[in-house]
Amino acid sequence: MHEPRPALCSLLLTLLLAAPLPARADPLDRVDGYRKLGQSQHKAAQEAARTIACYHGCKGSITHCLAVKPRVATAWRLARYIVYLAGHKLDAELIAKVVDRRRQSVRPDKVHEIKSDEAPLLGDARAPLTIVEYADFECRHCAALIPVLERLVKAFRGKLALRFKVYPLRFKGPPLLAARAALAAHRQGKFWPMAHLLFEDPDRHTADGVEQLARKAGLDLAGFRAAMKDTNLLKQIERNRIEGLRLGIKGTPSLFFNGKPHLLRKDEYHLRDRIEEELELLGR
Repeated sequence: MHEPRPALCSLLLTLLLAAPLPARADPLDRVDGYRKLGQSQHKAAQEAARTIACYHGCKGSITHCLAVKPRVATAWRLARYIVYLAGHKLDAELIAKVVDRRRQSVRPDKVHEIKSDEAPLLGDARAPLTIVEYADFECRHCAALIPVLERLVKAFRGKLALRFKVYPLRFKGPPLLAARAALAAHRQGKFWPMAHLLFEDPDRHTADGVEQLARKAGLDLAGFRAAMKDTNLLKQIERNRIEGLRLGIKGTPSLFFNGKPHLLRKDEYHLRDRIEEELELLGR
């Protein structure tokens, strides 16, 4: 067998050393939507991924975790969220602030104990994840949120439940009257039909108006009138208000995921993503 000639070996070594090294793969390139971003958005996403720490399953930045622990679901979820935020033209600094709010939602300093057995239920009471909502029937954001939450409870059937806590921001006048009417309807098993009517027609948050809505919801009016006079309804609403003060609620709607305050936007994208993440953390 002939040995390679020294001159040939030297030439091959020179060619290998001169060849450019392959560029290090960008892990975000595997995230849906990343390639559609503009140059400045790419830069923002890359900087954010390099500096934001993963808060579950891996220690280190998102970029680091995607490279060394590619099976960590939280790292990929945060990478997708970073790309989503970059796509909405947030710079790296703002992305970091929003992701920190997300971290505070997922890993709060305190998980609250919220008693919700007496609150109206949507979904399976045995579901591993319960969202408790505090809402005012005069709040237009609350009205817009209800159909979103109903869709999500249906989409995550058996895994997600919703508990609704009436929370009038004013303990008098129409807000309080609507809250009492909803709880009076709850005694007849008609909370959700009544809640929809109250949200749809805030002009009827009067004594005569709520009776008209009760009739429309199919309630027994004698029973409804009796319930409206029951001071126990006021006590239940007052308990909700005291609880809300303890939880630091400053407005409606306010949501808690198994006692964790939801600090992000309350649109369907953010809620669905947080539900999926919370179920992952629960192993469900």
